[in-house]
Amino acid sequence: MRSREHQFMNKVVAILFILTALVANCNLIESTSLTKNSYTGGEAREKIRNAAFNAEGIFYEKEFGGYNGLVTTKAFDAALLISLSLDLDDSKYYKKDKVNDCVSDMEQFSNIGHYQAFRIFTLSENCRNFEEIGLLPK
Repeated sequence: MRSREHQFMNKVVAILFILTALVANCNLIESTSLTKNSYTGGEAREKIRNAAFNAEGIFYEKEFGGYNGLVTTKAFDAALLISLSLDLDDSKYYKKDKVNDCVSDMEQFSNIGHYQAFRIFTLSENCRNFEEIGLLPK
């Protein structure tokens, strides 16, 4: 009977050790300054999606002469389309400057050029070709 309890406890300890190692590894990378100048793919996607929503809202507000339900629907659709079109891996890291430049282009071109968000997304070099940042040396 003691051996079954012993085996069970060994399994529990092993599982707890593995879980602790996984959590510590994730927190270790995040707590270093390696991620200071970068966003995760999920963070980058969220920032660009929000900028696209705002840009599309500005475009259609000017187009229809006011902000209404149709503008919100169009802005939501464009933000979703752009979010799905982004070639970003949520578990990878990307340069903050590149992501912020894309967001800035969305904001500027929607105000100045009266462009739709997807047009800005396809024309702006800052919104394409995101390169992953390697956190550990090769």
